[in-house]
Amino acid sequence: MKHLYYSTEVFFLSWARYTFTEILKLMTNMKNTLLSLVLLATLFSCKKETVEGPQGPQGPAGANASASTGTIAGNVRQYNTYLEPIVSNLNTTTVSIAGTTFVTVTDTAGKFSFNQIPYGVYDLSFSKSGAGSKKINQVVFPGTGSLFLNTSLYDKPTYQFTGGIVKDTIQFSAPYCLVRLSFAAINKPRTAILIFGKSNTLEIANPESYQLEYELNLDANQISFQTNIGLLHPIFNVFPVGSTIYARLYPISNIGSTYYDYQLDKQVHTDYGTPLTGTFTLTKP
Repeated sequence: MKHLYYSTEVFFLSWARYTFTEILKLMTNMKNTLLSLVLLATLFSCKKETVEGPQGPQGPAGANASASTGTIAGNVRQYNTYLEPIVSNLNTTTVSIAGTTFVTVTDTAGKFSFNQIPYGVYDLSFSKSGAGSKKINQVVFPGTGSLFLNTSLYDKPTYQFTGGIVKDTIQFSAPYCLVRLSFAAINKPRTAILIFGKSNTLEIANPESYQLEYELNLDANQISFQTNIGLLHPIFNVFPVGSTIYARLYPISNIGSTYYDYQLDKQVHTDYGTPLTGTFTLTKP
């Protein structure tokens, strides 16, 4: 306590030689100096931290960026409806790649080529006037080198059936579908297709409209054809017992311009001619 008192006395004695005004001035200067020191200490003690936000989306490739490309090429063979090859003037097939601007026509030898094709999965279409179209779906192209795809097109039949019937019948105490056709004699074999569906609006052009198909081989020089198809065969199990089955008959080319539709999970026929007039009905036993 004595030391504290002595120090306080000395402090007051040291200030006694100044006037009141001078003391205020000195205190003001000391206050300003103290504030400046505090401010400098605060500035030096602060550390700037860098905060990085999430990375933004990548911008588009520059003008000089280029992806690798390649070639899709091939040959389209052509046949008439009797499976006889067409060997001349083959520059009649249009080839296109769905979803792109790539379209070309085969040359006189039936060849086609697409250049600068980037990587991708493509559907190719082949069409010719008077012939069934063809598709090659889900073609995976690596975007480099050359990929060769060959296919065939078949002319649609120009002949027509002159008569016919499709109906229920009983043979050997079992239910059958009787098919009878008549047509003009031709010295070449022909093919017909019978489609069965659950609705009377079935059309071969609409694969979703029918559930079953059955091909018929017509021999050369015949003027009529008849066969029986067992209705108890497992192929008819797609129809409920007692339900009505609708049927139509079409001439088609001997082999057929068909392709597989992955969405429908079935073959699609495109090489058909004029159907036999009428839609026929059966009853599923």
